[in-house]
Amino acid sequence: MANTREKTRVKTSEKKSDGNRSTRSSRSSRSSRHKRSNKTSNKITKAIKSKLLTFGKWIKRTFKKSPLKFILVIVFVVAGSYLIITNAFRFHDRIETGDYTHAEKFDNYLIIEGIDVSYAQGDIDWKAVKNSGVDFAFIRAGYRSTDKGSLNVDEYFYDNVKKAEDAGVMVGLYYFSQAITAKEAQEEAEALIDLAKDYDVQLPLVMDYEKADGGRLSNAISNGDISVWDLNQIAATFTNVVEKAGYESMVYANYDFLQNYLDGEWLDDYTNIWGAQYNTSAQFTCNYQFWQCSDSWTVPGIEGNVDHNFWYFDKANGWASVGGTDSEDRTSISDLNVSVKDNAVKYIGFAKEPGVKVKKGWRRLWNNFSYKTAYVHNTKEGTGYAIVQGIGKYKDMIAVPFEIS
Repeated sequence: MANTREKTRVKTSEKKSDGNRSTRSSRSSRSSRHKRSNKTSNKITKAIKSKLLTFGKWIKRTFKKSPLKFILVIVFVVAGSYLIITNAFRFHDRIETGDYTHAEKFDNYLIIEGIDVSYAQGDIDWKAVKNSGVDFAFIRAGYRSTDKGSLNVDEYFYDNVKKAEDAGVMVGLYYFSQAITAKEAQEEAEALIDLAKDYDVQLPLVMDYEKADGGRLSNAISNGDISVWDLNQIAATFTNVVEKAGYESMVYANYDFLQNYLDGEWLDDYTNIWGAQYNTSAQFTCNYQFWQCSDSWTVPGIEGNVDHNFWYFDKANGWASVGGTDSEDRTSISDLNVSVKDNAVKYIGFAKEPGVKVKKGWRRLWNNFSYKTAYVHNTKEGTGYAIVQGIGKYKDMIAVPFEIS
């Protein structure tokens, strides 16, 4: 037993000795790693100090040489950083299209979604509307009262048109009509033109022609004072006045009014048609360019419901202008060389608007002088489009695609 205890003490002593050596070795290893870590940290610190010193010297040199340039650079950096930080991780609420069936003739068309608004929608957050996927809006500019027939401006018109334009929403204007004579239609058209002249209106000026229960137009029809022929001539007067002023024209009416009161198949030879039919598909017998499919759409930026509209844009042939007395003498924008400067852009949280180049032969044309540009389908990944519209000596609209990733 004594020999056993002695052997045990020897083994224990050896273990302690080995443990001490292991501890010293571990401490030495940690100390070595710590020294290497300090050296690396010192190198990084020196490198940062060197870069900061170099940057400081650059600031001094730049400021001495050109204070204005220095200030502009700083402003640019701050503004760019702000845009990236506030938009890069912003997720916008999106519209839901719904389950609608479009006519087969529109299979290869660009289908664009939009709204129409008036005082009834109240204050609108137009940036939220655009970022949600809404690309156009028809804004009520004015109306003729249903009783006395007086002309009035919509109380939200000025606010809506300015903010919609600023948000990048394509704008058209409409006038609620109760015209029972051609003279009254002319008055309404002239009032609408006067309201439109100070704004960048890219879509048609519209005659919103519809009956109101107990209203002057409804009563005139019920009493037999106005025939279908009269109604068509009244509408044609409105569109002619608009076109002579150089604007695109259009008539809005619901399915019943288009089919039973107006002759849509006669009107569509002279103007654009915007038909309203609240259904999952449209059954108009006339040619139409816009379809109002619902009056209960929910759109971010708008409290309550709003009308839902589709615009059918022919990607292959573009949109043919009907406005202007000298239309035959104007060159179609589709006959020119039109391209997007950057046809592959990155989406970082806000609408993408790559620049457009338009040339007639070797000569370059200029934006807002020979053409103007709007953008649709440009607030999410996929294919966006620049809608290029001829103005002045040029006419029509075309859609130029670009990719958003």
